[in-house]
Amino acid sequence: MKSRMPHLLDNWPAIARRLQRAPSVALFLDFDGTLAKIAPKPSQARLPNDTRRHLTRLARHRSVQVCVISGRDRATLRKLVAVPRVRYLGLYGWQNGRRMALDPLTHKTLDLARQTVTDRVAHLSGILVEDKRLAFAVHYRGAPLASVRQARQVVRTVVLPLRLLRTLPAKKAWDIVPACFAGKEDAVLRELRTSPESLAIYAGDDYADERAFNVIPKGISIHVGACRRSNAQFCLRDPDEVREFLEKLEKALPGTKP
Repeated sequence: MKSRMPHLLDNWPAIARRLQRAPSVALFLDFDGTLAKIAPKPSQARLPNDTRRHLTRLARHRSVQVCVISGRDRATLRKLVAVPRVRYLGLYGWQNGRRMALDPLTHKTLDLARQTVTDRVAHLSGILVEDKRLAFAVHYRGAPLASVRQARQVVRTVVLPLRLLRTLPAKKAWDIVPACFAGKEDAVLRELRTSPESLAIYAGDDYADERAFNVIPKGISIHVGACRRSNAQFCLRDPDEVREFLEKLEKALPGTKP
């Protein structure tokens, strides 16, 4: 059940004690809205330099595995973050660095749906279609309400009859992905199988992150955004507080020099 969350930084002494006791840390971070502020267009998103420096030091720490997990495709995610030793998990964790391929029928269905949706929303003000190669997104941030309603109907009409595809709600967007794609929660569980003793920490701001919070009940889950109701245990208000959290995390880890 969702409940109101305490602010993570207000509870830092207790968090720091858990970090000191943990043999290792598996850190999972969403990108848009968590590490970077939401931009008017996906191509305009940027990772702040201070955040990149903290991620770089954490990724080098001997007891930390940093994973950036996002709805973006993995190649784009690597370019945006550009930090060595980070595990990049694209398309909700489906892309993990191994060679992944769709069966021909699913690929054909996806291409046809992308082109059909793109053609039908082309005249709608404020609607943007983002091609992720193995998925696509329809963005409506800043679009007038009439455009949003029409775009929603287009997505439903095109995608709903296609059993090989499904629609995932995102912030001011709809992601259309192959039905075989698992969610972020499956990706988190997959990564933790290689280090079951690690303290799992997950920070995210979107609908897809809510289910991931539920698979680390013994870890630390963090909703980024207004501290309202979520499956997460704690909240941070924005990417600036996420940067502050990363700095505190680094200092609290065993073996870190003051």
